[in-house]
Amino acid sequence: MIEPCARITLDVQQTSTAAFVAVKKGDIGRKIIITLADGGFPYEITADCYAVLTADKPDGNSLFNHCEIEGNTIVYEITEQTVSAVGRMMCEVKLYGADDAVITSALFRIIVSGTVYKDGN
Repeated sequence: MIEPCARITLDVQQTSTAAFVAVKKGDIGRKIIITLADGGFPYEITADCYAVLTADKPDGNSLFNHCEIEGNTIVYEITEQTVSAVGRMMCEVKLYGADDAVITSALFRIIVSGTVYKDGN
């Protein structure tokens, strides 16, 4: 199966954005491709960095999930925990450097909708 990908750009100079990704509860065959910008210009991700997506879920729990870095993009594979609760999640990406520096993206939303047929999800 070909995985659908949502693509968003987040600026590290902003605190929030109107960007959102809409998914259905239980859909784990999706990815979010994130490009970072710095004041509207491409943000260069160095080889010594790693990325984490953090989120506050609508059920009151939090996410702290590892992302892959491919070239100059961050790839987040949606997990079961990402889509386990219907509602809106406030999310951000934290980029960690080898020197313990942290850069945090603008906030964005993942909106998890319910499904019509209740097949356990």
